[in-house]
Amino acid sequence: MANNKSDYLENAIADHVLGGNALTQPANYIALSTTTINEDGTGLLEPTGGYARQAVTFGAASGGQKANSGDVLFGPASGSWGTITDFAIYDAASNGNQLYQGPLQSGVPVADGETARFSTGALTVTET
Repeated sequence: MANNKSDYLENAIADHVLGGNALTQPANYIALSTTTINEDGTGLLEPTGGYARQAVTFGAASGGQKANSGDVLFGPASGSWGTITDFAIYDAASNGNQLYQGPLQSGVPVADGETARFSTGALTVTET
């Protein structure tokens, strides 16, 4: 679950709501990390070898929460990706702006030939 907005997103929302700047709906991509990801966008360490950020779509919000509306599949890994501990939502398939970040409930080791997956509804973003 992610309920940690990035510094970028906090500023974009404040500028939109209070400053009148337009806020465009971005495409959303999930990034995996073997290290803790910080709100300022630092700390992200994405795997290599068969890895790419994956597009994700979310259903309608309910109770201040949105969940992924389809499976998100990574891999297969070509070489070990190590243990995935964190994920982030970005507005681009590479580089881009970090929107949300958070830790997984537990680390997931991904060995050569394996895949990583978020099942439908498993990835949630909560506004508090």
